[in-house]
Amino acid sequence: MNKDSAYSKLKAALFWMKSNLLIRKKPLESLIAGEHLYRHFTAFDIFLFGIAAIVGAGIFVLTGQAAVGAGPGISVSFVLAALVCALVGLAYAEMASMIPISGSAYSYTYATMGEFIAFIIAWDLILEYALGASAVAVGWSEYLGHILEALSMPLPRSLTIAPADGNVPWPLIALAVFAFGCGFFLFEKTKSLFFNFDKLKLEEKLPAIAAAIMVGSFVLAGCYASYSAARELESINLPAAAILLSISWGLTRGVKETAKYTAIMVAIKLAVIALVLAVGGYHIAVEGVGDHWTPFLPHGWSGVVTGASIVFFAYIGFDAVPTMAEECIDPQRDLPRGMLGSLAVCTVLYVLMSLVMTGTVAYSELGTAAPVATVLGAIGQTWAVMVASIGALAGLTSVLIVLLYGQSRITMKLSQDGLITPYLSVIDEHYKTPFRAIAVIGFFVALPAALLPITELAELVSIGTLAAFVLVCGGVIILRYSEPDRERHFRCPGAPVTPALGLIGCLYLMFHLPLVTWLRFIIWMVVAIVIYFSYGKRNSKLNDL
Repeated sequence: MNKDSAYSKLKAALFWMKSNLLIRKKPLESLIAGEHLYRHFTAFDIFLFGIAAIVGAGIFVLTGQAAVGAGPGISVSFVLAALVCALVGLAYAEMASMIPISGSAYSYTYATMGEFIAFIIAWDLILEYALGASAVAVGWSEYLGHILEALSMPLPRSLTIAPADGNVPWPLIALAVFAFGCGFFLFEKTKSLFFNFDKLKLEEKLPAIAAAIMVGSFVLAGCYASYSAARELESINLPAAAILLSISWGLTRGVKETAKYTAIMVAIKLAVIALVLAVGGYHIAVEGVGDHWTPFLPHGWSGVVTGASIVFFAYIGFDAVPTMAEECIDPQRDLPRGMLGSLAVCTVLYVLMSLVMTGTVAYSELGTAAPVATVLGAIGQTWAVMVASIGALAGLTSVLIVLLYGQSRITMKLSQDGLITPYLSVIDEHYKTPFRAIAVIGFFVALPAALLPITELAELVSIGTLAAFVLVCGGVIILRYSEPDRERHFRCPGAPVTPALGLIGCLYLMFHLPLVTWLRFIIWMVVAIVIYFSYGKRNSKLNDL
């Protein structure tokens, strides 16, 4: 074989890979074109959504969990996480100004690194938003418990906590989900036969009867598996699942109305944060911090970095904001302003709250799902516990709204691109929402919220968030070289150094997460690879281009 022949074959093989395998990309024009959602969000709406998503889980839930490991230095952890997030935010802003559509990091990666990597990051975002919402819902349930106890109407513990020691019958739950899912999709495919049964000819009624028997069999199997699983469960976090299902239903009614509720809840939780800062700050001024801030870094810099990798979860709402691009009036201008403005305000609030909380109560006592209530109760301000818990409910509800909103948009884009079932891309004609995606997501997010503890959920969410940020930063660098002349209404200052620093910072934090978190994350990614090559690659809309 001569050199020219070998070179030609190698060139042909590389072209085939680019066109058909891992690195085929979706043109930016194709991403931007097509049917879009209503555009009615302003920069102020983006800012409020950012505040709604970011301020909540970090202050009301995770501050205590991370403070146990970082001590009073948790305030430094928040600053470190915010610096990394700011670098990533500049990259997000540039991407959003170029590709103003739903999908966030998924859509950006599709245009820069190719379909395979885009699908991987979308699967990662599904993990991030789903388990993020589940973790926040667990905190929501804990604060609800404080309110009900104050009203002398406590719920049984068996209905408000996840099973101890991971005692969850996952095989039975998986069987129930599979059976109900098969029954539902078979019903969707054959429902016209059921609704028009009396009009069918005799030979057409037999398939309808057979379909009805199969649907009934799947439903019965699902009911039996559900009953068996329920008998084995010693406890379940029912409020956490209920709030997620309720918000999902509300999101199907439309985002404009949701934005109004979000603004109200943002106002409530900011008022409560001001109250906690005032009460806690006064206590510190009168009583002094004593030994609470000494030592400030009980576990050294390693504890600070580990804390930052965990509290990065608190900034996941920042990642959800770009999914609003397709519904922004002027995404190129409004998204950067709203995203970066909300990040700055939230970081200041996080630092102040963490200093007050660790200065008021020993950091070792903050490892609960409701640390704000713990702090106020410890200093004898029982009246403030009720007020703070109500504010926490409002704050965490706003976080859940944004996370479930972002999740549904990512799922919708995957479905529209043919990488998962087209069933989830249908948009309601009246409300203009991806109602099927929202409904399916609501169910699957409610499951881990009901059955898993908050610590496991938070670590998985953090690694998913950081992985998404790594690819966005890499995408900005790639597009600067591959599409240098494309119009950018916002340019990341200092590129490519700035996004490169963001990428390195995210990787640095990722490597400080526990090994078991990495193992679970890898398993989730393996599932993504199997789905892509068994379904997504064959059904991708890129095959038609």
